[in-house]
Amino acid sequence: MAAEIRVFMTLNELVDYVQPLYEKYSIHCYAERLGDDKKVFTSKIELSDLSRLKGDQGYVNFFFSSSEIDLKASKNLYDDAVYMYAIEGTGGREEGKELELIKLRILAKAPEKNIKSFHTAIQNKLKKDEAFGSGVYSGAKAFYKDIFYLKTDAQKRVLWFDFKRKKEPVTIADNATA
Repeated sequence: MAAEIRVFMTLNELVDYVQPLYEKYSIHCYAERLGDDKKVFTSKIELSDLSRLKGDQGYVNFFFSSSEIDLKASKNLYDDAVYMYAIEGTGGREEGKELELIKLRILAKAPEKNIKSFHTAIQNKLKKDEAFGSGVYSGAKAFYKDIFYLKTDAQKRVLWFDFKRKKEPVTIADNATA
């Protein structure tokens, strides 16, 4: 199993897509944001609230966890007592016709069983879903076969791996597979 899932879709689309799995695996959602003092703070949020996060509101990362986390006891979701239950999510921002890659990364080398199953279920759903293709090119024609994209959406957008490092946009492979 890959430790990271990469997919071009908006955060709103991801929320809708994982909703049934989120409920099936009893997952909790958290977000890291920048405060007015530029310090990062973590808060528990509802999955539906995740889709409302925007870059201009200081959104940094989001997390899925198979265990409810006491944020007063843990300074962050990378703490030793917490990270084995968590998937870190980045990206999914959109600016006009531009779209940023979503990365869902399991934090632990030996994750807790339920969070690993949730991650695997997302990956399997993407592989089987005919609405998604896989395979993109970047820069000097480097090919990434394991990056998914929503077929109907990707053709209409300028795709970026990361909004912070825009150098050359990503292109869909001509012979990409579903």
